[in-house]
Amino acid sequence: MKSLSLLTATFLALGLTRISHAQTAQDDAFVQGQRVQACLTAAASNARVPAGVLLVLLYVENGRPGMVSTNSNGTVDLGPMQVNSTWVRKVAAHWHSTPLRTYTALRDNVCANIEAGSWIL
Repeated sequence: MKSLSLLTATFLALGLTRISHAQTAQDDAFVQGQRVQACLTAAASNARVPAGVLLVLLYVENGRPGMVSTNSNGTVDLGPMQVNSTWVRKVAAHWHSTPLRTYTALRDNVCANIEAGSWIL
């Protein structure tokens, strides 16, 4: 009987741990969503573009951080808004940055990608 109780307690503890991890993942997703919303709002305001337009572009482009999509013309599209690599030098000049740092930011940083995408519009 003791071993059955210990086994039950172990499974219960594992179950609670899984629930805890699931809640943490939900919390992380919620916080990330709030950050993206803040980026959308700021970028829309700075570029004088409706935030809804940026949201639609994010949905249509269907990109994500770190994503690089190769095009048939040899260019690539970067990150969540799939900013085309032909824009890297222009965005770098706008940001007073290097093309390499700009490329990396457009590819990996959601807020940078959204800001650049809104500026391009």
